[in-house]
Amino acid sequence: MAHSTVFEVIQRARMLAAHNRWNEAHSQLTAILEEFPEDPDLRFEIGNHRAAVGALDEAVSIFCKLLLEAPFSIAVLVNLAGALMIQGKIEIAIRHARDAVLIAPDDPTVIQKMADVEAFRSHIASVPHYRKLIAITPNSAKAHLNLAEALSKSSNWKEAAYYFERAIELDPVTPLIRFDFAMHLLNQGRYREGWKHYEARLEPGMPDQPVRLLDLPRWQGETLSGKTLLVCTEQGLGDEIRFAAYLNQLSNMADTVIMETDPRMLSLYRRSFPKIRFNAFRRFPVRGHMRFTYDWLRDHPRPDYQVAIMSLPYILGDRHEYSIAPDGFLLPLKKRVEDLRVEIEKLAAKPGPRVGLVWGSGMTSTRRAPSYAKIDHWKQILSHPNATFFAMQYGDFQEDLLAMRELTERPIHNLEHLDLRGDLEAVTAFASVLDCVVAMATATSVLSAAAGTTVIEIAAVNNFIPAIDGRDALIGTIRRPRAPIEGDWDYVFNGARSILDQIIA
Repeated sequence: MAHSTVFEVIQRARMLAAHNRWNEAHSQLTAILEEFPEDPDLRFEIGNHRAAVGALDEAVSIFCKLLLEAPFSIAVLVNLAGALMIQGKIEIAIRHARDAVLIAPDDPTVIQKMADVEAFRSHIASVPHYRKLIAITPNSAKAHLNLAEALSKSSNWKEAAYYFERAIELDPVTPLIRFDFAMHLLNQGRYREGWKHYEARLEPGMPDQPVRLLDLPRWQGETLSGKTLLVCTEQGLGDEIRFAAYLNQLSNMADTVIMETDPRMLSLYRRSFPKIRFNAFRRFPVRGHMRFTYDWLRDHPRPDYQVAIMSLPYILGDRHEYSIAPDGFLLPLKKRVEDLRVEIEKLAAKPGPRVGLVWGSGMTSTRRAPSYAKIDHWKQILSHPNATFFAMQYGDFQEDLLAMRELTERPIHNLEHLDLRGDLEAVTAFASVLDCVVAMATATSVLSAAAGTTVIEIAAVNNFIPAIDGRDALIGTIRRPRAPIEGDWDYVFNGARSILDQIIA
């Protein structure tokens, strides 16, 4: 009777979680835990829920206790390995995944987790495991997709293409497969095909696809003479700003262009694109998806079409033969630029280049942490003998500053009075008085480049944005070192230092 009751609660909790009602699911599980505190299925389910919402320390603790009670449990070993992987504790995760493989060497779930954990450390190391998974499950589109991604990220383009195409053949419906294929194509410079497949991101089956309460036809390249076009924002702020490089082209094609944007960008955009109408977006989360509303359109001419901003290179047929905005396009406030220049010169107190630094992101989470370099890697940049460095980071980063100073015994100046998260006018003015910015790929890196400052953009993965001779094809002031194998931080920082030496020689 007790097991039946626990089973029913677990099923209800899974249904709630499937609808992103995580708090209700957790409440139901913890409520019955008081009655059945030793039930392993219930505790396992709670561990899964905690892992799913990012409470990884709790999840790992639960799984470790369960493993002591059932050391040969495949499910516990696999889920513990997964939680540790996301925490970045790769070696321990690999150990538990290997234990699971020893117990069940032909279990697809076990092989999948072993491959996933290895991929977190090295895409090349994951390839044999994904090949074995395909041998066990030859009709699995996911298995083919996983192998394709690992091969693509190892620059094994030809073989990766075969497995992408096979995954699409096995599952032509799921848009995520075609989206990942787009990344593969774009990284090779196959732009026309890549941007075409990139449209898969707009299909309802994509994870995190926003809901737009908007009844307008999608622009497919029809003439815009005498027409009004609505440009819809999407993904992160940095993505929006990068693709805003196309706005001048649109304003010359349409009678009226209206664009929704983050409220923090309104003054910058309105000053920089006076012919375009800008309005703050209105959005709110609903069950894991962002919902956009458009009642504000009543204050503007009714649009004839709408377009997602990252569809513009595809619809406009951009071949990426030249940079759309070679010198940026945002116009900072002159008074703020002048005031910051005076302040920075006082802080620097010596001649030489002034360099901004962004080493993290305000959106960094445990899951995203592997996408950001460790502080030690920044020694390549900080050891430049003539530069004076300024933090363009926001949030609490005092420990980072101390760690960076220990690397070279040189200070990094921090303009604490600037709100570099909420005041984007401050970001562009700040960037404008610097000679260069070295930054992880963030909204700050793109804002700085859009304001006309040379930016060395650092990323663990090869950016799918087209490049021309190492420069961003949308905003030409961005330069990117590109590693032959994704995740090679040493290669990326060596490249960044080489670019920095060229810029401020």
